[in-house]
Amino acid sequence: MGETVKNSAPRRRGRPPAYDRDKALDAAARLFRRQGYDATSLDDLSAATGMNRPSLYGAFGDKRALYAAILSRAREGGAAAMARILSPDRPLREGLRAVYRDALALTSTGRRPRRAAC
Repeated sequence: MGETVKNSAPRRRGRPPAYDRDKALDAAARLFRRQGYDATSLDDLSAATGMNRPSLYGAFGDKRALYAAILSRAREGGAAAMARILSPDRPLREGLRAVYRDALALTSTGRRPRRAAC
């Protein structure tokens, strides 16, 4: 009679993060690329990401863990891109041309190849 319906999803405690993880990783990656790992301080990372030091530590851990998260995301992105390019639905010759075209673009210009065309 007086039954209450419970929400099936558990409520999370605390505030939701006030940062965008991908944007923070992108900003930190650009900074590491520009300055190098050793020359990049936590203050530099804090300024680049817009996060204070305690928030950086809470979100990513120390500088080494942040760098590892950037590398992991790059590796996963590269593997996903390779799987898309070499899809079984695409002729192998076409896929291999795209792989070599992107590799040449990356190594000769230092810019990341666009994925929209692949």
